[in-house]
Amino acid sequence: MKKIIIYLSVICIILTSYYAYVQQSQQTCTRHDFIVGISPDYPPYAQIDLETGQIVGFEVDIVNQIASRLGKKLIIKDMPFNSLIIELIAGQIDAIAAGLTPTPARKKNILFSHPYMDDDENIAISKKNNLDITGLHSLYGKNVAVNIGYTADTYLSQYPEINLIRLKSPSDGFMALQSDSVDAFVVARSSFENYQKNNTGYEFQTFTLPNSADACALAYAKYSTQLQAQIDPIIDAMIADGTMLTIKTKWGLA
Repeated sequence: MKKIIIYLSVICIILTSYYAYVQQSQQTCTRHDFIVGISPDYPPYAQIDLETGQIVGFEVDIVNQIASRLGKKLIIKDMPFNSLIIELIAGQIDAIAAGLTPTPARKKNILFSHPYMDDDENIAISKKNNLDITGLHSLYGKNVAVNIGYTADTYLSQYPEINLIRLKSPSDGFMALQSDSVDAFVVARSSFENYQKNNTGYEFQTFTLPNSADACALAYAKYSTQLQAQIDPIIDAMIADGTMLTIKTKWGLA
């Protein structure tokens, strides 16, 4: 009898969880707003406009366009990068737009849209006078800054010979490099080029890390298959009709 009661209890828990899962998925698709979590510390993907105080950037323009084509009101939530996936799984946001690369490890916990960027190379940056840093193996034994959770962090974690210094944002990485707190900083090429536009007077040398380009996509909770099915055709259409290229060009990514 006890075994039957335990068995029935387990079935009830499973059915209740499944019902909540389906309800959350349906509510996400029928609501009239589209809530997107963004960490505005990764230019040109997302950043704070110092004049207006608004969040702007490549991915902001993308989710604005997606919301418009969905016929929904866009609501952007500014939050730390390391909180995004937690908030997504908890149902506090519908999607993440934060330069996320669809890695096999992440796909175990969340869904991804079709990618809208797949060729943003990661590069190692060092000061011009640091002549001994010329390739991947020359980073062995060096202090190398990366941004927590981004492709460079994942990629370089497979090399225990490199002493990784994990920092929150690209601006932290560039500051550490300028102050000689690290020997090199590995970041997406787009972030470096954006930094160079706004900071003159510094001389750097770079090299490209092999097979480590960022591929960015929106992220959804596992239950958001309907939302994924709605948005993937929109991303494909934006690529086909030239909208994506226009947005990339605007932010120096094309």
